[in-house]
Amino acid sequence: MLTATCALAVLASVAPPDRTADIVRFKEKVMRADYAGDLTALDDLYRQGSVYLDDQANASRTRYWIGYAKWRRAINGFNETPTPKWLQADIESAFKEFQASLEIDSTYVESKIAAVSCVGLTYFFSGGKATTKEGQDDLAKKAEYARKLVPDIRKDDPDNPRWAWIWAQQLSVSPSDKGGGRDAAINLCLKSLEQMEKRRAPKSPLEPTWGKPELMMNVAYYYANMPPLDLPKAKDYAVQALKIVPYWHYMKDILLVQIETKIKKGT
Repeated sequence: MLTATCALAVLASVAPPDRTADIVRFKEKVMRADYAGDLTALDDLYRQGSVYLDDQANASRTRYWIGYAKWRRAINGFNETPTPKWLQADIESAFKEFQASLEIDSTYVESKIAAVSCVGLTYFFSGGKATTKEGQDDLAKKAEYARKLVPDIRKDDPDNPRWAWIWAQQLSVSPSDKGGGRDAAINLCLKSLEQMEKRRAPKSPLEPTWGKPELMMNVAYYYANMPPLDLPKAKDYAVQALKIVPYWHYMKDILLVQIETKIKKGT
């Protein structure tokens, strides 16, 4: 019979679980549900992800993908009609996961990028306003948090395509005399698409590699919605994105339909 001391020694010698393969499958499910626009699956996967956190070596990346499920659920939800009422709650949940990821690994650029996006979406969904003093303080706190992350992203991984995807959205609504506007946003996306071809593949399968179809989506959207419109180019980029992800709900069922409708109307 083992003594208590021996039992503790045996437990201490047991290596922590390596759940990498399981987490990769989880990541793939989350990404597929995102592209499919499956809001129910994204919500379920968000809740299921915590079972993989016992793999401490991968915890920061697991937190990223758990947060990703809620982040993308909110983005997908915004494109649905009628607009769901839970968008802000989902972004808040996602933001907390990205913060948790950074508490584990403060250098993780991908979670910094996602956290900045969540702050931007918080402002967008709320109109930059809050009805209470507590809400106003929370918005200000989040904005300061994001401002501190941006220099790190630009220093550590300035050519990151996920960052280009997010920053282009900010550029597109910024004044042209301050370096923003449609053309600036499109040029950033096109430059990032070129740079993606030169980026090295990540060492871990848990790292995000998405970005190419998303950048194409940005370009398609800008050409289709921001003057001067260029609908043939918009359709071309939309079709290119669908060749990469044929089942992308937003691109196939929403944006491309909008572009083709405008082409038929001659607008």
